Amino acid sequence: MITGLQLMDNAVTRTVSQFPYFAPGILRLKLEVDNNLPKDKPAATDGTRIIFREDFINHITPGQRMFVVLHEWYHIMFCHHVRRGIRDLETWRRATDYMINDHMKELPGVEFLPGVLYDTRFHDMTDYQIYDILIQEPEQEAKELSRGQQSFDSIEDHPSIPEGAESSPEKEQIEAEIQSQISEGLMVAKMAGTLPGSLEQLFAPLLEARIDWKSALANFIQVTVRDDFSYRIVNTRLSHTGFIFPSLWGEMIESLVFVGDTSCSISEKELKEYGTDLISAFESVNIQTLYVLWCDTRIANVQKFERGDVIELKPKGGGGTDFEPPFEWVAEQGLQPAGLVYLTDGECNSFAPEPEYPVLWCIYGGKRDFNPPYGEVLPVDFN
Repeated sequence: MITGLQLMDNAVTRTVSQFPYFAPGILRLKLEVDNNLPKDKPAATDGTRIIFREDFINHITPGQRMFVVLHEWYHIMFCHHVRRGIRDLETWRRATDYMINDHMKELPGVEFLPGVLYDTRFHDMTDYQIYDILIQEPEQEAKELSRGQQSFDSIEDHPSIPEGAESSPEKEQIEAEIQSQISEGLMVAKMAGTLPGSLEQLFAPLLEARIDWKSALANFIQVTVRDDFSYRIVNTRLSHTGFIFPSLWGEMIESLVFVGDTSCSISEKELKEYGTDLISAFESVNIQTLYVLWCDTRIANVQKFERGDVIELKPKGGGGTDFEPPFEWVAEQGLQPAGLVYLTDGECNSFAPEPEYPVLWCIYGGKRDFNPPYGEVLPVDFN
């Protein structure tokens, strides 16, 4: 018999498969059965765990289990477990549920649990705004307005947050960690062109902030140029369920191309530093061959590395910049790379026709108005 824990493992896998931009946060959460939870509040989170009654999980649909995972993640994403302060707990739980369920209406294919708290009068309101309205409503009026609805879950304060604290070092650290997880997933989705506009608008401040380009490079390689989920390789984390779930690794990818712009504006030290991070990212992904092209106005050097090789980078060149030769070289070789990563200062307007594979332009030197006709753009800071 499949246990509730196994069913929730399945729900997590389905959720991150359908919404991969939430994976960095959701996959960090611990799943925990607690049959002592109240029957009218059969799920909960404190920011570190998704807790649930087994009988509740066993009697809802797979789509509704995904809703539970997403709903709890939304609580964490909006830091509801660290931002309550001295607010009344039950009113805070209702306010955050109204806000979350309004936002989750934007997600495609989500099967809501029947009777969850939802009210169009709270559309586009913040949790604080909704709380201020709810706390003023007479009890009888509140019951009438929410007739037939209920909060199915409990938001618990994070275990390290001092009770009633509006601010604390622990709170700031937790919020920073969550923002990092959100940024990681959303940035990769934006680069891959799969980020819903509603989420991009909602988290615009995080996306506009300076990003960790080294992590973004690794994520581009890991997410954009791979089969996101492959049923050819079993996800061993979930093997105990008796079902085959997709692995986060795709099948072996034949090749990846890296181009280093060796025009005069970038130093050999910077190229090698970038190359070191590229190699680290390459080694973390299931790619067989890495081609490294050093190019100014022509291909100055070609290096080829197979998985397991000792990689020693040898930049050559030092003239101007022309973007066409590397793409022409790939075509002449008859390659179909999983992707091409181009490190450049962006001081060029000579582009080859758009290739069929994804392209990531890594722009160094402070240039922020680079607007290529194709591919995604990532600012690079060597400092």
